[in-house]
Amino acid sequence: MNNYTWTRAFKIASNEPNVLIFAMARTPEREDNFIWLNGFLSLKYSLWAPASNTDKFKGVSDFRHYQIAVVAGSVTHSYMEADGYDNMVVAKDYTHLDQLIKKGRVDMVASSRFALEAFMKKYSYEKGYFAPLQELNYVSVNLYYVMSKGSDPGLVEHVKTALNDNISNLKIPE
Repeated sequence: MNNYTWTRAFKIASNEPNVLIFAMARTPEREDNFIWLNGFLSLKYSLWAPASNTDKFKGVSDFRHYQIAVVAGSVTHSYMEADGYDNMVVAKDYTHLDQLIKKGRVDMVASSRFALEAFMKKYSYEKGYFAPLQELNYVSVNLYYVMSKGSDPGLVEHVKTALNDNISNLKIPE
């Protein structure tokens, strides 16, 4: 098992057979490019700011003139770009995102609660460091296990069976 940046993992799974990704958001643009196995989580996305800065944003309804961090190739990156946000600061990976936040180069982060909490744990942020500012109503996706196109059908069936046998034991924190 390898741990790649999202952009690299996506590229590998787009070009090589027998690659499993956990987890990928199912979007219309990706639909025909992968073998979709089991869905396991629905996510909503929001803009998040350090809790210590939320007073700065009271009464603001359009955040387009603030610096919003997104991770390259992420669902939020794609959706916000399509929605005309030209003020995004694109982090190449989560380590880069951590650096941008700690250096004060961004005002907020576009993320799901699930991804943000995992990020905070990995990079040692205190619980409650970020507070939600506004839900991104147009960004709501389901996460799936996926395999690359051209994967061995026997391997795909084996993975599906293993997932189906174990999916009932999967507990995702709220």
